[in-house]
Amino acid sequence: YDLDILYTPGKANVVANALSRKNAESNNLILASLIITPTLIDKISALQKNDKFIQKLCEWVQKGEALSFQIDNNGTLRLQGRICVPDIAELKREVMDECHKSKISIHPGVNKMYHDLKRSFWWKSMKRDISIYVARCPTCQQAKSDQQKLAGLLQPLGVPGWKWEEISMDFID
Repeated sequence: YDLDILYTPGKANVVANALSRKNAESNNLILASLIITPTLIDKISALQKNDKFIQKLCEWVQKGEALSFQIDNNGTLRLQGRICVPDIAELKREVMDECHKSKISIHPGVNKMYHDLKRSFWWKSMKRDISIYVARCPTCQQAKSDQQKLAGLLQPLGVPGWKWEEISMDFID
């Protein structure tokens, strides 16, 4: 390629790009907001009433035998402030989907997902369920570096015979 590299200093460099262009319709503003509704928590609270293990724990709380557990104002059983999730596979998967596949979290690994979920939720064998869930996630299997084979050593390029005969770039991210 026959090219010239020109340097334009500071303020003289006024070439328009996508970030510096002003919108022709700058008077039109778009405001967006995110409203999180507690439908998942309401669903868990409703399904707690059908779970035998949680109902037994509720009886123990009312007798004063289960000191770590408490029942909140909505009738939801909690363990040290964390919501107790009933033993329903679909409900657990929905909770894990919310933590793992949401646009905010972007597929965390097992440890991060467990620490994120344990702040708000509790169920028996929670860590085991999370590790199985992450192991079965196809996106994590393809994208996570610990799941992929090592690329091997870098291969050196040959020495060119003439200046600018070959140009190569390595992008390291």
